[in-house]
Amino acid sequence: MKNFKCVGVDIFVSQEKIPVTTKPIFASTSWGNFKLKAISNRGTCVWPDREVNFALTDVFRCRIMGSNNEVLSQKQIIEILKNLDEWGLSWVHLEKLHADGDKKLFSEMH
Repeated sequence: MKNFKCVGVDIFVSQEKIPVTTKPIFASTSWGNFKLKAISNRGTCVWPDREVNFALTDVFRCRIMGSNNEVLSQKQIIEILKNLDEWGLSWVHLEKLHADGDKKLFSEMH
């Protein structure tokens, strides 16, 4: 049996602008050792430090990861979703990011 563990989560947020521009608290908050690492739109990373020179859709993928392949618990995911709701960010979908030991079972954001 494989030793899969949840090491992060991609949360898809419906918003017209990049979520950290309207809710900067999102970029500075952490949940234990987990924090926002990147935001993408249409498969292209738009945060941090990326120039956006294309039309954005209204759904952003927000990747929350820890360091050193730590396990992200269900309770932490629920806490993240509660925070997004408190900040007025509407999430529409989430995907857990798994690893098998040190091998990531998800793609990197570009």
